[in-house]
Amino acid sequence: MKKFFVFFFVLLALTLSFANINVRFYDTKLEDALKILENISGSTILTTANLYGNTNKIINTTDIELALDILLYGTNFEYRKINQNLYVVGDFNRSIETMQKSSTRIKIENIDKYKISNVLMLISDRINIMPNSDEILVHGQDELQFSIVTLIQYLKNNVGKENQIIVVSQHEISSNFYEYLKIIEKNQEVLELKSKDSIGFLESNFDILTTLNKIEFFEISEDTVYLKDFNVEIKEVQKDKLKITVNTLKNQNSKDLELISVENNYLLFENQDKYYIIALSYLNLDTLKVINNNQNNTFSFSVGLDYSLKDLLFGIHCATAFNKNYLSFSYNFFEFYQILYYFQLIENFKIGISFKTMNENVVSSIILSDTQDFETFLLNGELYINSLNGELSSSFFNMQSMSYDLFIIKNYFLNDNNTQKVTIAPGTSLEVNKEKEANLYFNLNIAYEIDLTRAILTFKYQYYRKNNNFSVFLSF
Repeated sequence: MKKFFVFFFVLLALTLSFANINVRFYDTKLEDALKILENISGSTILTTANLYGNTNKIINTTDIELALDILLYGTNFEYRKINQNLYVVGDFNRSIETMQKSSTRIKIENIDKYKISNVLMLISDRINIMPNSDEILVHGQDELQFSIVTLIQYLKNNVGKENQIIVVSQHEISSNFYEYLKIIEKNQEVLELKSKDSIGFLESNFDILTTLNKIEFFEISEDTVYLKDFNVEIKEVQKDKLKITVNTLKNQNSKDLELISVENNYLLFENQDKYYIIALSYLNLDTLKVINNNQNNTFSFSVGLDYSLKDLLFGIHCATAFNKNYLSFSYNFFEFYQILYYFQLIENFKIGISFKTMNENVVSSIILSDTQDFETFLLNGELYINSLNGELSSSFFNMQSMSYDLFIIKNYFLNDNNTQKVTIAPGTSLEVNKEKEANLYFNLNIAYEIDLTRAILTFKYQYYRKNNNFSVFLSF
């Protein structure tokens, strides 16, 4: 028994000697306790602005994450690991509590979400963008919720007009995050964030490190606009940029800024021992409109001319879209024609059927098509179940192969009013026949569209499964 106690105390002593985080907290402020853990462990622990409370804990461990688990147990706070030796502590459920209150649903089908993505990021803790949809949910029942709804409704009602606005939002941050940004900037007197490192870190963790307090906007109609803590003097207005001078009323600091659309400018601001990030965004409403897309209209019709480099043959095709249906017909004046029909079953998911004939062979396909919107690009996947019949009178379905096409679709607008667009869509195809032989192909689609107001003229090049095709068509 005596040997057991000796062994126990030796083991305990060894455990304590290897523990590099050995600390006792008695009625210690949580913020101070985190600072002590930060110093002992050599890690960086950032906090949100809403940290509060005291703690009574004994921590004896070699692991900083276990130490954080012990310290935060029983509180409303948790930690998130950003990278090695960098953590954020805060109440990350506050947005969930806001969502449980009533929400306002707004449809923005006429606005290009990518071109206001910088503003949507600023209000991310109060909104939800519905996936594969043009709807935004704005949460809460307070003045801030009213301001966000007012801004989005204004954009929706005025998109396409020759109006320019500045959006100003105020976000509270903690004192240690305020100091951390100045360290990244390598400037203790910093007013504007300029470093790509500081801006990148801020925007990557915006939703967990900042708390939106206020947002407002104003039209650029006067030379000078007064905000609560700033005097904004308009210097030069252009389509895609705005030059202004910002004067802080507290300490008379002055800063020349160039606001570029689809980007935010960030100012660090301190007032009465509270720390803020002020975000300024410039929006030109004339450039925010979604380009006309006839496939979303009730009815549209297109006709075009095709040329196959492989067969050295011209062909014609025509197509029509009505409600959620799409029907097309192609013919090359010789042995080939194709009939294709799609029906949109749910949002962004279509079911189709295709018939292609060549000489006396008929290829029939069942098609399942899914498109996902990732804001900056589209991802389209299509599954084909193919059958080959010797003649038109043979059985309808005799599966010969399955294939899957995957395309990444990226749109580029060439002018401010979105009337010219280039679409680039690289992709791959995988085909497996009934003998279980597989073929992999690289594909590429490039299209150039000109919006002629009453019609859209499209030039298209397609490299698909080792075949080169060129086409031009007009859509009404």
